Amino acid sequence: MENVGCVTYRDQFVFREKVSPSFEAGVAHTFLHEMAHMWFGNLVTMQWWNDLWLNESFADWASYFAQAELDEGKLFPSAWNNFLVRKAWGYRVDQSSTTHPIEVTVENTEVCETIFDGISYSKGAAVLKQLLFILGRPIFSNALKNYFTKHGESNTVFNDLITELDEEAKRQKSTFDIWAWADRWIKSAGLNQLEPVYEKDAKTGKITSFSIAQTPAMDVHATLRDHKLNMQFIDASGKQGDLQ
Repeated sequence: MENVGCVTYRDQFVFREKVSPSFEAGVAHTFLHEMAHMWFGNLVTMQWWNDLWLNESFADWASYFAQAELDEGKLFPSAWNNFLVRKAWGYRVDQSSTTHPIEVTVENTEVCETIFDGISYSKGAAVLKQLLFILGRPIFSNALKNYFTKHGESNTVFNDLITELDEEAKRQKSTFDIWAWADRWIKSAGLNQLEPVYEKDAKTGKITSFSIAQTPAMDVHATLRDHKLNMQFIDASGKQGDLQ
């Protein structure tokens, strides 16, 4: 349990013998997640439960980000693979009838416990990882620095963080519309399916055209969203290919 300036753990996290790498990585994730709450949740605290993602999504993302950065990734080389496994939690919840946006209306404290789920944790963390990839580290990190400086020891809402991201993006000459992104990713439920669509030359077998088709995974949540991707093409022999 994270408390301001003091995180407490159960005995199972204080192991005295050699443990498996997966268990050690799981413990590191918990340690770093709770430590992240010293900033995301304690230094700056959400005003109400509908912005739980300002606490939990950030803490989950920060934990894996820190693992991947530690000792240039040598200490936990599978950090992002473990992150991908955890994303399955978000995928599963986001395809259920009880799914909800990352930022969700919470009527009272009796309801708040229902949103401590794969949406507020793993989907929210994945969305933040994508945002970092879109904006780049300078914009993202500077915006967070400004956010903590301006709102330290106070309460925030959705618009406070998005404002800092938007202003920093503009300062660094980015034309990306962070408000439209937030509406589609943070304020809308559901997920998208991405499918490669391509044509090949019948004689050479080389790809002549390529695109990504995006569709909603559930018709009831039909929002289409911005995606920035790195792609690698590999031929049948395992060699990296290209689009020529």
